[in-house]
Amino acid sequence: MSRHKKARRAGNATPPSEPGQDRPKQPYSQDRRLLTVTALLLTADEFPGELGESFDAACAAVGVEPVARGYGLVLAQDEQGGRWTQVTSDARGVSSVQSIWNTGLECGYEPPEGSVVRVRPGWPVPCEFGLAGLGEPHDPAVARGSVLRPPQRGTPGRRRGMADIIDGELADMRGRSMEDHIEAERWDAYNMGDTDPSPPPARLIDMRGRIPRDHPTHQTVDRALAGAWSLAATTRPPHGSVRVRTASPGKARLVRANGDGWTLIGRTDGPVVLLTDAIPGIPVDIDDAPRLQELLTALTAAAERAAR
Repeated sequence: MSRHKKARRAGNATPPSEPGQDRPKQPYSQDRRLLTVTALLLTADEFPGELGESFDAACAAVGVEPVARGYGLVLAQDEQGGRWTQVTSDARGVSSVQSIWNTGLECGYEPPEGSVVRVRPGWPVPCEFGLAGLGEPHDPAVARGSVLRPPQRGTPGRRRGMADIIDGELADMRGRSMEDHIEAERWDAYNMGDTDPSPPPARLIDMRGRIPRDHPTHQTVDRALAGAWSLAATTRPPHGSVRVRTASPGKARLVRANGDGWTLIGRTDGPVVLLTDAIPGIPVDIDDAPRLQELLTALTAAAERAAR
């Protein structure tokens, strides 16, 4: 499941506090009472792609120093519906509550007292949900330039956010074909009591296309692949610029790498796609790239060096 899908499910499953429940006021947010909408991880292994090409860049985007344990990002609203982001040192707690949300269970979360290291107005990533009974979600009236906002269409952040979605699609490929995916999604929905016969939204990986080698645009693909090889050869890649994790089914691994204007993401047993700022919004199928498996192996080794 992608980080964005986690955010949507979490936001849907996290209820506002019960009337009269006391929540700590945050001095950073002008003493506003903040109610959690959802929570995301900000660690070297997992962070919202919109925030940066690496963990250090993602931390800088929300105004904190990178630390080994990482952080959690709590997207919250004040009592007027204003959007706020709390940065908490409780990364372990955020990870735990995400695991609960991902099972479909409802569970509230609040940062432990004393764990919030920064509060910023706005939300740095897209989030569909707000809390019932509050005003329409909006950016609070604060100093210009201090509000966190999702990146605009066509920016590098959009490319990395798109990679977040593909990450989730590739992490669990019970349905390798589009037809298998639709059948699996319908079966899951049926088991959850959803009888809507309409098909699930199309996956981004089902929209991938291949660029012929003799097409002028393929030069963009070649440059990105050269950048991936260069990153794989780096002695100490930036934390989070190359990430590897297990994928299901089988023993496949999911490899993701970010560079200047490109993101490569794929399974070691295929498929592998490339996103570039020069070809916005299009997942490029690079399964026919020369020495692709060798590149994935080299990137896996680079991820291990980045984690040291």
